[in-house]
Amino acid sequence: MKRQKTGCSGLAAAILVVAACSGSTESTRMTPFPAECTVVPPPSRFVDTINVALVERVDPGNAYDATNPSEEFVFTQMYQGLTTVDCTGEVKPAVAASWTTDTTATRWTFELDQNVRYWDGSPVTASDIATRFAAAPPSGSIDSVVARTVGELDVYFQLAHPDEPPIVATQIVAMKEASPFPLGSGRLEFENVEVDGIVSRFAHVFERSMPHTVVRFIEYPERDLRDVLASSVDLLVTSDPLALEYAAQQKRFMLRALPWDRTYVLLSRSRFDDLMAGRSPAAVEDQWRDALARDAVRSSARASEARGWWQNLDDCKLPATMKSDMASTDPAPTRHGLVVYDQADPVSRDLAARIVALAANGDRVDGGLSGAIPRLGDELVLAARGVGASELSRRLQAGSDFLYIIGLPRQAIDPCSEATTLLSRAPWMAGLGDAFHRAMLPLVDTRRHLVVDSLRVGVRIDGLGRLMMIPSHLREGSRP
Repeated sequence: MKRQKTGCSGLAAAILVVAACSGSTESTRMTPFPAECTVVPPPSRFVDTINVALVERVDPGNAYDATNPSEEFVFTQMYQGLTTVDCTGEVKPAVAASWTTDTTATRWTFELDQNVRYWDGSPVTASDIATRFAAAPPSGSIDSVVARTVGELDVYFQLAHPDEPPIVATQIVAMKEASPFPLGSGRLEFENVEVDGIVSRFAHVFERSMPHTVVRFIEYPERDLRDVLASSVDLLVTSDPLALEYAAQQKRFMLRALPWDRTYVLLSRSRFDDLMAGRSPAAVEDQWRDALARDAVRSSARASEARGWWQNLDDCKLPATMKSDMASTDPAPTRHGLVVYDQADPVSRDLAARIVALAANGDRVDGGLSGAIPRLGDELVLAARGVGASELSRRLQAGSDFLYIIGLPRQAIDPCSEATTLLSRAPWMAGLGDAFHRAMLPLVDTRRHLVVDSLRVGVRIDGLGRLMMIPSHLREGSRP
């Protein structure tokens, strides 16, 4: 039996409240992270307002399952899981103060911290968490979540984890229905929705008399980010090279490169067909990927690493086949093939354009596409087509185009769930079982940069690459 004990809960994220820890004077309002997890130290002076720029819209309805980077950032500030994980990979308490496992190591029991409160001051209960998890998208790693008592939660995992609960426990979130945002239990308190964004504040349930930092999340979709940075913005996460060049010239901004967080892959229908027929197409070599990252992508990119989560699925229960009822209205002709991509994604657009150009020029470089993708040669003419998100989804379902470019998360908290989601998007690949990744060609990894006014807000990073704002009056390891 394993057990973890701490003196006080760690609060990993939210847009509303921090519940005060009681008891020992050593307890803190946030689980202390190692010093190396701090990307930008918090300012020494109190700041009354922090303005955060978002480049995508945030939908409160996606609180449990973010659909874009802006939602992920905001919800990370708003909600916290049973556990959190620091940048060194160590699992730490969050909503749960301690945990134990049985002899099978598939059932872990989490004891909730009694000091954790929702934004309205009500206690977080095990039944709240179990109910919310049951309504969430299915998990490929978790069988069920059951409330044992008001303050104890049983989580049944598909695989044994004898040493510590898996990282996926960070996604079992304390959340209670409310409008427009579900109630959370972290450090930030939701206040209002404005025309251009979300207003929140750092606050303490039991200490309303303390000064509070207001955080305004301002949405700037389809805006030139140089103009955004020229306004009173204190924090922006972006991969836009023009915005980064502008920020580097401004003395008030600090720039930090973030971990590689996205991999762009090529899904090849002809490669899949060859694999199903028992033939083994060639791989794409690193030298070719290096050239693609260097010459095609305008934002920060590198050749994709050889292995990803999609190659570590031996223990996943993946469907052998997945039926697609979608029929393409634009099948690829014999002598013409389409490279289909998300028209809103500049990296996908750049990659598609370069692949079409290379194919037109013959791409005879050893280890390039000509050997890796069957039928790609002098007899086939490629063309790129950018489509909207819904059209891309429809075409991926049908699988009638020649190539698809999609972006995948570089890290996966729950690889089995990620694989199931990918196969639901492209069900024709499920015929290869857990070897479906052989029909995929990883091309490049990309990453974003943090642009921050270090005199106004600090930032730390966890083991999953998620960013957490640190205001001046909530220093790590010290009482406010």
